[in-house]
Amino acid sequence: MADSSFIHTALKDCIHSVLKRTSAKAFLSAHDEEIRRHPLIKNINSSPVTIVAIGKMADSLTYEFVNRFNLTKLQGIVSSPYECSVTRVPGLQYFQGGHPLPNEQSFAAAERALSL
Repeated sequence: MADSSFIHTALKDCIHSVLKRTSAKAFLSAHDEEIRRHPLIKNINSSPVTIVAIGKMADSLTYEFVNRFNLTKLQGIVSSPYECSVTRVPGLQYFQGGHPLPNEQSFAAAERALSL
């Protein structure tokens, strides 16, 4: 029978490897060239950018995207079912929406997104 500490360590290493690959930074890095070729990205810093980010990775993807493209003129919302896990981006409003069912913050985020 295999040593349980060995199995525990192997599973932990496997999980950490998967999580590294599914991070916002890894995702944007993997698609960097494709993103930079998009017509809307070419002049992204020439006018204010409106961001509407919703979902489990909304806060981290927004943070990484804003930093990758050095965005400074921003408005928008970030709504995630979790407490914000990264530094909040100035100019954006953050909401902790409900999951799997919407809560008051979900509706507030939707109203703000529609007003943009």
